[in-house]
Amino acid sequence: MCAATVIGVGSLPVALFGLRQLASTTTDQLSGPAQITDFVAIYSGARLLITDPAHLYAPGAVAAIDQSLTDTDRFDRPFSFLPNAALLLAPLGATPYGPAYAVWLIVGLVALWLSIWLLAPQRWLWPMLLALFLPVQLALIMGQTPPLALLAFCGLVRLLSRRSTLAGVLLGLSPVTWKPQLFLPTFTVALLAGRRWRTVAGLLGVPALLCGAVLAVAGLHLIGDCQQQGAEMLTQVGTGRSVESAGQTVLGLCQAMFGPGSIAAALGIAGSVVVELAIGLMWWRGLRNDGRCDLQLAALPIAAVLAAPHALGYELTTWLASAWLLLRYAETRASAMPVVIGLCLTGWLTGNIIILTENDIGFPWAAVQGVATLGVIVWLYASHPPADHVPESADVNRKPSYTSA
Repeated sequence: MCAATVIGVGSLPVALFGLRQLASTTTDQLSGPAQITDFVAIYSGARLLITDPAHLYAPGAVAAIDQSLTDTDRFDRPFSFLPNAALLLAPLGATPYGPAYAVWLIVGLVALWLSIWLLAPQRWLWPMLLALFLPVQLALIMGQTPPLALLAFCGLVRLLSRRSTLAGVLLGLSPVTWKPQLFLPTFTVALLAGRRWRTVAGLLGVPALLCGAVLAVAGLHLIGDCQQQGAEMLTQVGTGRSVESAGQTVLGLCQAMFGPGSIAAALGIAGSVVVELAIGLMWWRGLRNDGRCDLQLAALPIAAVLAAPHALGYELTTWLASAWLLLRYAETRASAMPVVIGLCLTGWLTGNIIILTENDIGFPWAAVQGVATLGVIVWLYASHPPADHVPESADVNRKPSYTSA
C-alpha cells in the first residue's frame, strides 16, 4: 500500500498534465485545424470508405484528407486497419471531424467505464487509478483503439464459458480484429488450443464477412493495396524507424539490445514463437474450472503485445485486464498476493515511464516487465495447488470465476 501511494503521488503531477493535454486536444479538434493524432488516420479511412472506397489505402487520397484537416504538409499516418474496421467506423466518416473526435472520445471513456464494471475489483477505486495511468491518457488523446480492445477482452472473459458464440462475434466486431498483427494471433492460438471452436468461428468469420462486403464495393484490388501497406509498415518496423519502431514487444527488446537488423529480427521472431507456445500450452486442456482460468486469461493481453511486430505504449491499456485477473487469482492464493501486487505496481510504473520516455530513450522497458510478468503467470499456473488442496486463503466460499456458468 505504501508503494502504491508513493507511485500514485509521484504520478499525480504528470497525470494532471496529461488530463490537461486531453482537454486541450479535444478543444483544438473541435475548433480546428486538427491536431496531428492517430485519429486523423482513423477518420480518413472512415471518410474514404464513404466517398472513395476504391482508394481506401491509397497514400495520396489519405494524405489529401489528412492535410485538409491538419492544414499541414506533414503526412506519416496512413489508414492501417483492415477493411472491416473502415466499415464499422463509417458513421464517424459521415460526421464532421471535430464532432467525430468528440464522439470517439466519449466512446473511449464509456468503454473504460464498462471495462471496470465488467472485470475490475473494487470498482469505485479504478476510475481514479486509470486517470493516473498514462497509457490510458495517451490512447484517449491520440484517438486510438485500446479502450475498446480492453472492453472487448473484458467481454470475452465474462462470456467465454456462458455464450461462446456471442463472445466470438463481439470479438470479431471489435478492434481485436482491426489490427490483425496485434491481438489476433495470440487470441486465435489460445482459443484453438482450448478447443473453443465457436468462438474462433466468430473471431475470424465476422471480420471476413465484413471485409468481403467492403471488397464487393471497392474492388478486389484492395487486398493487394492492404498487403502492400502492411509490408511497408513491417519494413519500417524492421529498420527501427522512430515512427514505426517495434515498440514494447519482444522484437523491440531485441532491437534495443542488438540494433535493427537480421539478428534482432531472428531473435524477435523466435521470442514471439516462444510466447505463443507458452499460451498454447497453458490453454491446451481448455479453460480450467479453478483459479487457473484467471491466469490463462490474464496471460493473453500481455502475450499479444509481446508477440506482436509493433505495439506502442498506449497498447498497455489492455494490460489493465491482466492486472484485474491476477488480483482476482491472488484472492484465493494468499502466497501469490505479494508477487501479484508487485507485478501490478511495477506494471503501473513502467507504463508511465514508457509514455514519458518512449520517443526519447526508446528502450522498451514495458517489454522487459511484460516478459517477467508472463513468466510469473506461467510459474503460478504450473505451481497451482492440486484440486484437493485447501485454499491458502481459507475462504471455502470462494466466489465463482468470471467465466463460470
